[in-house]
Amino acid sequence: MDEYPKGSLVLVQNTWLEVSLNKFKLNPRYLGPFEVVSKTKRGNYILKELDGAVHSEPYAGFWLIQYIKRDNPLLQEYSLEDVILENQKAVSDSDSNSQSEMEEDDSESSV
Repeated sequence: MDEYPKGSLVLVQNTWLEVSLNKFKLNPRYLGPFEVVSKTKRGNYILKELDGAVHSEPYAGFWLIQYIKRDNPLLQEYSLEDVILENQKAVSDSDSNSQSEMEEDDSESSV
């Protein structure tokens, strides 16, 4: 379980989806972002909205994930073109592997 220091931004898993009978695909899986106010002695987190409204009940740590902003360097490491090229390479590699496997099967069956 991750530790979230005071002031960090987190998302909360949408538990309503877990208990509902009809899990809508378009409903958000996570809610937020929320700011961590503090951590209780039991390990739960007190959260507040970005406008400052504090939530009345604490959240268990396993319902939280770290919020990563869009301008975070982790997300900027790859450009869209790099991702597209990697995907095309992976597809062509898998196509060539399946083609070579089919050729091996044909050569074995003809013997």
